[in-house]
Amino acid sequence: MSFLVGAQEASGRAPRPPGVFAPLNYGMVSDTLHRSAMPEPRHLGFLALLGIRAIVVLSPTGPTPDLARWAADAGVVVVHPQTVTVGKSTSLSEAAAAEVVSLLLSGSLPPPVLVACPSGRYRTGVVVGCLRKLQHWNTASTVDEFRRFAEGRAWRTKNSSKCST
Repeated sequence: MSFLVGAQEASGRAPRPPGVFAPLNYGMVSDTLHRSAMPEPRHLGFLALLGIRAIVVLSPTGPTPDLARWAADAGVVVVHPQTVTVGKSTSLSEAAAAEVVSLLLSGSLPPPVLVACPSGRYRTGVVVGCLRKLQHWNTASTVDEFRRFAEGRAWRTKNSSKCST
């Protein structure tokens, strides 16, 4: 009996196939919504394993050529809302964040859906944070989830005092 067979029997699930890697900052928001950094070619097998059918790309440049090609071949819907670039920083405007949240809530995208930005931290975190507030999460829990994905960056010290509970 090999180690993998033993692992399968012990957990009741098959082990992840070799060569299947989750994108950076991957997380499951709900059964039908996932979040991550922008998927690279090595992550496409993971997205296929999840059965991702739509991707919301929160990036000024849109999906990478590899992601766009994979999505077209797999019949995955790609949505690229407008982002705002100021100097070297790119962010979502309030209107763009509201547009993405409305799109996710409308049911017009086939689930499961992936929301991704280049790092999977800030723009994705803002959208997920808005959804959490609509789910009636308290502010402290919403900010805590945002912080976990922001990985201790300067946001914590600069902005944590701006969030009230």
